[in-house]
Amino acid sequence: MISQNVVKVGYYDPFSVWPQIKESVLSKLPLNLYVRLDSNQSLKTISQLGIQFEEEVPKKGDYYSLKDDRINSNVYVRLMFVAIDDIERYRGQVRPLIREWLKNLIFKAHDCTWMIVLYISPDSRSRHNSLIKTSFFDKLKVDFGPQGKQLNTILPGSEDILTKYTNERCFKFKHHHSEVDILEEFVSQLKTLLISSFSHRFTKFNDVVRNEQSSTLQRLLAKLEMCFLFQDMKLLTDALIINEQITEELKIMRINHHPSPAVFDYSIVKPTSLDNKFQFEHLIHKKITEEQLISGEDVNVFQLRCLLFGSESAILIALAKEAMSKSLITSASKEISRLYQRLMRFLSDFESGYNCDYELEFVIIGYFLNLDIVKELITLMEKSSVEKEKVDGNEIDENEENVVHLTEFMEMRAELKLFMRSVVIKIAQNHNIQVEGLDRIIMEEISLEETPTTTTATPTTKINKPLTNQELIQIVKTKSSYLAYFESLTEEIIKDFVSCGRARTIDILSLDLAVVNYEKGNYKQCLTTLSYEYFASHGWNLIGGVLLDVYLKCIEKLESENKKEILHASVNLLSMTNTLPMLQDKRRIEQLFKKIGEVDDDYVVEFPLVIFFTKTLVKPFVYADESSSTDIYYIEIHLENPFGVEIDVAQIELVLIDERGCKVIFSKSEIKLSASKGVQSFKLNTRNIIFGVFSCHKLLVRIGKNLLLEQNFGPNHGNKSILICQDEHKFRARFIRAQNRSLLENNPSLKLTNGNNQVNDLKIELFSDNSDIKLANSVIDIKTLSPSEIREIQIALTVPVGMKLASLHATGHYSIDGEKYSFQIFDSIDISLSISVSVQDVFKPNFLYSRFQVNTVSSQVPIRLISHSLENEDYEIKGGLQMGDVLAFGEQPISLVYRMTPKEKENIVHGGGKPLKLSIKYRSTKDEVEKILLSMIMRDLVECDLAKYYYLCECYILPKMKFDLNRYANTGIIEILNVDHLLLNTEKFIFQYVEADKDQNKLLNIFKRYTVPVMKIDKPGNSDQEDFDRLYIDVPVPLLQFLHSVEFHYSKQIMVVGEPVPMTITAATTTKWAGPKQPQQQSESLNKEAISLVKFKLEIAQGNDFLIDGTTTHVFEVPKNESSFSMDIILIPLAVGKWKLPKISVKQLNRDKTDVESFSEVYLVNSGELVTVVPHTNEIAFTF
Repeated sequence: MISQNVVKVGYYDPFSVWPQIKESVLSKLPLNLYVRLDSNQSLKTISQLGIQFEEEVPKKGDYYSLKDDRINSNVYVRLMFVAIDDIERYRGQVRPLIREWLKNLIFKAHDCTWMIVLYISPDSRSRHNSLIKTSFFDKLKVDFGPQGKQLNTILPGSEDILTKYTNERCFKFKHHHSEVDILEEFVSQLKTLLISSFSHRFTKFNDVVRNEQSSTLQRLLAKLEMCFLFQDMKLLTDALIINEQITEELKIMRINHHPSPAVFDYSIVKPTSLDNKFQFEHLIHKKITEEQLISGEDVNVFQLRCLLFGSESAILIALAKEAMSKSLITSASKEISRLYQRLMRFLSDFESGYNCDYELEFVIIGYFLNLDIVKELITLMEKSSVEKEKVDGNEIDENEENVVHLTEFMEMRAELKLFMRSVVIKIAQNHNIQVEGLDRIIMEEISLEETPTTTTATPTTKINKPLTNQELIQIVKTKSSYLAYFESLTEEIIKDFVSCGRARTIDILSLDLAVVNYEKGNYKQCLTTLSYEYFASHGWNLIGGVLLDVYLKCIEKLESENKKEILHASVNLLSMTNTLPMLQDKRRIEQLFKKIGEVDDDYVVEFPLVIFFTKTLVKPFVYADESSSTDIYYIEIHLENPFGVEIDVAQIELVLIDERGCKVIFSKSEIKLSASKGVQSFKLNTRNIIFGVFSCHKLLVRIGKNLLLEQNFGPNHGNKSILICQDEHKFRARFIRAQNRSLLENNPSLKLTNGNNQVNDLKIELFSDNSDIKLANSVIDIKTLSPSEIREIQIALTVPVGMKLASLHATGHYSIDGEKYSFQIFDSIDISLSISVSVQDVFKPNFLYSRFQVNTVSSQVPIRLISHSLENEDYEIKGGLQMGDVLAFGEQPISLVYRMTPKEKENIVHGGGKPLKLSIKYRSTKDEVEKILLSMIMRDLVECDLAKYYYLCECYILPKMKFDLNRYANTGIIEILNVDHLLLNTEKFIFQYVEADKDQNKLLNIFKRYTVPVMKIDKPGNSDQEDFDRLYIDVPVPLLQFLHSVEFHYSKQIMVVGEPVPMTITAATTTKWAGPKQPQQQSESLNKEAISLVKFKLEIAQGNDFLIDGTTTHVFEVPKNESSFSMDIILIPLAVGKWKLPKISVKQLNRDKTDVESFSEVYLVNSGELVTVVPHTNEIAFTF
């Protein structure tokens, strides 16, 4: 290659000294050196540096042919061996020869160190004394030493070389008994010369690289020579790094066209004949390439790349050989693996950057596959494998580690053969040999890596020149010879991959052999390979489109009845329409669809929808079908037909799903996709609707009877939510709060509004997600509903105390003109009352007062009282004069006072009779405001032809509004409290759930009109008498066991201080308000006995205003239903003024002694009266 890792030392031996010392000097080789090329670098070790001594005889014109000093000479040291017998010979012969040697080989070269070696033979002692011998060496040093007199006179202008190398220039080699010492000294001096030469050259090249004044090509040349220098020095790792840098820089130059493209020549220079004796060195023209870089013109990039790769390969081979010499087989195999990897990179770069020459690629690959080091590795591997088989299974094979680690080498060797195979395929194509199925290796990017990678091919120019390589000529001579070679090479590759465990790659390569069998007519063997269970378990996508076509043709040839495999293969082949040129033929596509349609088995094949239809779109909007009067809803999808032929689609089905898992299915059958490749729209319908918010769950497209294409949607698909609202022209169902309800009922209503058709056999099932809610009747059956009929059905519920929201679910099934329909609705209904009612009773002897207090539950939501009534046929009821348009605020309840007088005084009906019927008509101001806004919005929607969005506004936008209802109740002004937030959410909501842009803008304008901070409207008052809630309360007639009527009797209206005033207190007790009499006689006697035992104590309270003369307490019994008594007292006023009469209380004494609970009240007839007390002088005193 470029370097043999030996350093040349040139020598001039005019006196035949070298043969006498050669054997001794060579025995000291190779050398071990330690060198520091730069002060910033660490000390580098050069081991086993080979030295090659090469004789040089200077001639007069030699220096004209010497290389430019910018190029690394392969001679690093020059030696001249001389022998001096006498001074005359020195002056007349030796000195002139030294001057010529220095002039022609040293001073003109400027690139190496040098030394003159004076040889003293062993027999010189007998003829000359030591003094004379010493004088010869001294004379030599005086003339040619560091300050030699002769040096400056040899060649003018050579002073720089004298100062460049300052090492010793003269050496005395004495050949005597202490030869070992002189040899060591000579070798040491030689090492010094080599290190000096290495350092100088490195500094020279490195200065050019670092010099910003250097041109791009100058730096490139300097790096190249530095790489060769490192190779010669056996610093192989450093050389490899420099080589990679140059390769990368060259690539950047070509991409950036810097320097100018005119500098480079992209032609291929190769031998005229690529015979079987090809060597890669034949492509390397080092001297020419260096001269081109120096001139800066017509730099042949191909030759430069070959020079670089030749250097790189030489380095890697040298590293491998070094490892082999140390029995490091694994390390050697790794270096060869790196070589093969970089060779494929070099060839790929060769294809993408130059005019292709596939024959040259074939020959290059063949050369590197047959390297001696490769053959040696293969031999060792085979040997170790055999030895491993002989070792007992329980013992450890010493070669096992090497066998395992050679896997990488075998794998890269197989990859290189694959590269070679692809080159042969291209050559065959250029010679009009086409094999359907094998050409896919070029047409399709099939990675044979276990983990697929993406590669990008760069178009190249094909040059179809006559072949010169005899092996290639024989390969492409005929189609049969090509197939035979292809089969043989593929089997070799499979054998290599077997040792690597590349099962997947082996299976893919087996498919290539199947194609060969198909071409040979071995259809059964081909089908056996293509039907191999590995591919069935891993899916047909592994095989590729062309092979599927071959597979189908094999089935046709053998007339197979395996419909399942035909269906699989046809579908997979169609899925590759966009990647296979062979499937651009519409007739072939039609044939495949026909095959799919011909399969009539019940077997269904499922495939992802995306492999057929890469462009699908579900428009996230559901509409009522206005073209039909029945309850049909639809959603629109877009499909793009990539095949360019008509396709009969049996059915398209879209499944939507909500957060509860409920599914709505839209479908359309018998669809024909046109041959147009544009977007095609289809409406999918449903008669079974569910209202709410959904997302796409699954899209199914059925082609024929057996092919089902499926696309599953998920959160990672950017799945938009889809809102399904009820439509005012279709059948509608809603849970609403019951307008008429009793106090103890929590029953909402189901409001049914029919569309334009008669509904028959309506069956509604009711559910609740809350297990605490119990439904009295979960099924509602309605025989018919007339067109536009509205029916409200109350739902009886049992809920826990305090529950405010009831979660309800209704599912309905019905028919219209024999067609089945269904609906589902979900809602949470507020079953709590917005109104509260309390009552207080005041008993009188002949009548009673009931005061009802009506208030709102929430202080933020005032209640408007429209009307009220209290009824009972046993009583004459008067009062409750407050009528409509009375508002109850949180701290301002409404009081309703009724006077109830029994119609029959002797026969008062109490608890056992009919209760009092209290009826209250009222309206929540929240409902009032929402209905006002809804009516106004509906008016605008109708005017803008947007009535279909009414339910969207009512159910999803209006509930988000927050109002100042207290302000509205007082002033009639509607103030929206969350205007900014509402507008933002409304805009977002409309853009999400309304499709048409113009509809979006119209709706936004409508809501902007109603979302001003305040709106002044007229109070509705009682104008809409039907728009109210009614609360019914059954109020039982109040019970009282004893009513004590107490009255003061006196004659004086004006009393005098200190004067006694006689008074009589009368007390009458009645039990007329005590409740019904017991019908049983025994119960009556027990009751009478219990009543006769009831005792009371009347007590007059002492105060500061009066003194009481007489008893202030009186105990009395109530023996019968009624009783009375009187007592006399004297009242003495103590102070002047107007004073209330003393307080009187009546308490039961023996309540604990009876089982009958006695409830009593005291009616003080005139206890609160004021009496006037004057002074005894009857004068009025004023106090200031």
